[in-house]
Formats: sequence, structure tokens, C-alpha cells
Amino acid sequence: MIQKLLRKARHGTSVIYIPGNHDEAARQYTGFNFGDVAIKDDHIHVTADGKRLWCPWRPVRQSPAFPSGDFAWLNRWVNAIRNWLNMPYWSLAQYLKHRVKSAVSFISVLKRPC
Repeated sequence: MIQKLLRKARHGTSVIYIPGNHDEAARQYTGFNFGDVAIKDDHIHVTADGKRLWCPWRPVRQSPAFPSGDFAWLNRWVNAIRNWLNMPYWSLAQYLKHRVKSAVSFISVLKRPC
């Protein structure tokens, strides 16, 4: 897969690499070009019909939407209370993941043609 991307870059396709969750080491190279591959924090892609799409990637702890970092502290407090009430462990991350998947499934159903 990587070889195919590099081959496309050598033949003129614009390839932009935006480091994700597991690419922390690559962030130090933001702003550099390696061969025909640009490394960026984000990118605005313009589609063939002129629409502009913002392509960001920021880990939650660096996002301005979540300035306090992750929500592990909330999960600890909730589970301390649940433990005190003799209730089983509950995962905030698992709950949120399930809710997002449900929302995506619902939206996908709405987008289907009649």
C-alpha cells in the first residue's frame, strides 16, 4: 500500500501525510517534504467541483474542543461512585464509542436512496 502511494507521488499525485494517533514521532517533521510526500498537521482539500474540505487530525488531548485533555478523570470518579454503590465497572470510552457508532448507523440509513 505504501509503495503504491509513493509510486503515485512520483508520478505527480499530491500525497499529504497527516500523522494520527499512533504517529507521535512523525509530528516533529510537520512542514517538511520527503520526496513527493508533504507532512502536515491539517490540509484543506479542494474537490473537483470547488468544495473545500478541511482534513485535520489532532489527538483529543491537543484539541481546543477538549482543553482539559482526556476524560479519564471523569471515568475514575464515576467508577469510584459506582464501586461505593456496589455497581460494576462502567467505561466512558466504550459508552461514547457505542453512541458514535449508533449515530453513524442512523445517518447512514437516512442517506440511503428511497
